[in-house]
Amino acid sequence: MEAAIGSKRKRKTLSLQQKVELLKKLDRGVSVLKLREEYGVGQSTIYDIKGQREKLLQFVSESDSLAGISKRRNIRGPSNNEVDKVVYEWFRQRRSEGVPISGGIIMEKAKYFHKELQITSPCEYTTGWLQKFKQRHGIRYLKVTGEKLSADHDAAEDYVNELAKLVDEHNLSPDQIYNMDETGLFWRCLPRNTFVCRDEKTASGAKESMERVTIAACSNAAGSHKCKLMVIGKSAKPRVFKGIHQFPVIYRANKRAWITQELFKEWFHTNFVKEVRKNFKALGLPENAKILLLLDNCPAHPPAETLVEENVIVSFLPPNCTALIQPLDQGIINSLKCHYRSEVMKNIINRDTAFSYEEFKKEFTLKNAVWCIAEAWDKVTPQVLKRCWSNLLPDFQNRCEETDDIPEFDGFQGPSNDPVSHFINFVKELDADISDEDLKEWNACDNNAPVYQSLTDGEIMDAVTGSTVDEDVTDSDCSSDEEKITTSDAITYAEKLIKYLEQRPSSSNDMEVLHMHRLKNNLIQERRSRWKQVKLTDLMKNAPTTKCADVAATDTACHSTHGK
Repeated sequence: MEAAIGSKRKRKTLSLQQKVELLKKLDRGVSVLKLREEYGVGQSTIYDIKGQREKLLQFVSESDSLAGISKRRNIRGPSNNEVDKVVYEWFRQRRSEGVPISGGIIMEKAKYFHKELQITSPCEYTTGWLQKFKQRHGIRYLKVTGEKLSADHDAAEDYVNELAKLVDEHNLSPDQIYNMDETGLFWRCLPRNTFVCRDEKTASGAKESMERVTIAACSNAAGSHKCKLMVIGKSAKPRVFKGIHQFPVIYRANKRAWITQELFKEWFHTNFVKEVRKNFKALGLPENAKILLLLDNCPAHPPAETLVEENVIVSFLPPNCTALIQPLDQGIINSLKCHYRSEVMKNIINRDTAFSYEEFKKEFTLKNAVWCIAEAWDKVTPQVLKRCWSNLLPDFQNRCEETDDIPEFDGFQGPSNDPVSHFINFVKELDADISDEDLKEWNACDNNAPVYQSLTDGEIMDAVTGSTVDEDVTDSDCSSDEEKITTSDAITYAEKLIKYLEQRPSSSNDMEVLHMHRLKNNLIQERRSRWKQVKLTDLMKNAPTTKCADVAATDTACHSTHGK
């Protein structure tokens, strides 16, 4: 008994994962006493962990896997951190391409990068180093034959079952489950044989424009929330964006218009979580309710454990399963692109005269494309969003089957749920003389457009070491002399538009007029807020003086006339 009383508590060291969990619980208000009992550590240990908070979270955010931090107990990095990062990024890139990699190949590549980076400090890249490298990054043993690249139906079925358990465990509703994915868009591409170019003697190859942006889309399983799109272009400051402060999308740029881990992290922390919390509030859910975000295995998606936000769970779909179960790949992105092509066709049809592709290219700028993309996303219906989760969450979607017959395109009625069929019929209603095959080919032209870059060894080193600087590419065909519209101009235009709407036949929508009146009033309020504030007494003083002076002048004139 005395020995038990006098014995010291056995020293226990927590893993990095446990330390991060402990910090999260502290943030939620869990008492230190309860945490001492749960983790079996002393009070001083908990305060030490709290004191290392910034260093711990920074280290974990730069880590690459849950397996890596679940076993680590300190934040001491590798002896050659630069080589370690380059080798791991190279590993991620090659595995995403399905390239088989063995431990021996990794060691040889480490030696190669050590030499190429001109590192002078010695380092032996032995099996011991390899073992630590694998533990740091949570890499399991990989067979030289590599993984199969064809669709994996067994893995997809297993994941559906695992997801159902996860949803039940956390008591998640469809409003709390999101999927995010990226797609490339050739935003200036036109149908191969489009009628607008009949004046050309031969079909111009320029119509197959490869000017690309990457679109990142995200929505929930209930179809109740579509996150604001992120559009990634090549120019950080396009000329056509000059003077514009209101955007319908989140616009970002790099010289290749790729999605990158840095852009994804910014979107996740700055936009996604805040936007979802705002939607929870609108739906009447607790703002701190749990969020589940599902992602595919794109190398530009950071590891789940680096995406740390309170009550946010990030889950990755198995490799080679996205075509089978990822909701955005089941028709949401396709619907978005169909609507986008429809918006482009409207821009073409609404012209009074035929025009060449070069004229179209000059007039249809990135600004037009961004607004068309936003309009297209707005037209993707809740029914489409819900229906595309049926493979992944079949239990949820069985409740929504009765709404599946709602048409996808405004003004077109038909039984088909195929967005391409709706798109073709919609274009036909515009009297566009374009064949079905050309429309299908046009809509599918960017289906395989890359959204991230497979880097060479040199580019990987540059990216990791920060040796490259993205160029600010500008749109040379876009004028920078944008007309400056004042608030007073806008009010005048609004008044004219109201008169036009009021004079239209009775079939016009009364709400359109009401919205325009509200817009005009908002503009007037905005103009007044910019005026220099003047005391009411000053206004009262000045007004009568001016009026009296005018009256006095008039009276004088009248007296003079009578006198004559």
